[in-house]
Amino acid sequence: VYKRQPLDIVLSRTLRKPEYRAWLGKARSDDTAYLEDNIRRVERFFRAVRAEKYDMVCRYEDLVADPMPTLNAIAGLLGADPDPTRLRRIADETRRSEVRSTAGQDPTQPATVNDGLRTTAARRLADIRVNLGYG
Repeated sequence: VYKRQPLDIVLSRTLRKPEYRAWLGKARSDDTAYLEDNIRRVERFFRAVRAEKYDMVCRYEDLVADPMPTLNAIAGLLGADPDPTRLRRIADETRRSEVRSTAGQDPTQPATVNDGLRTTAARRLADIRVNLGYG
């Protein structure tokens, strides 16, 4: 399973992904209603994730900070022996400094977040964050 800090997922979807928001038919929803919708989606997803066992857990934060260990672990799990040069090229393209959101924004820069929205999301997702090791 591939996991990411739930608060980051919710805030990113709510404030950085206008194309995704439109695709869901939520383009006209206000930020508070859309935030609530994203919180419910993340809660459902992580409840389902907790109920399953996985051969491997990949953390988004680890992948973008230092991709090689995660990519090597995935290759090992699959029984693959990838070319080290190609794997390094993939790792270099995966680093956080190289990743760009679909909206063309730099994900290393914080989105403008209303403090009330952040507080609401953080409170609602607190148990999930702790269960996933995000404190």
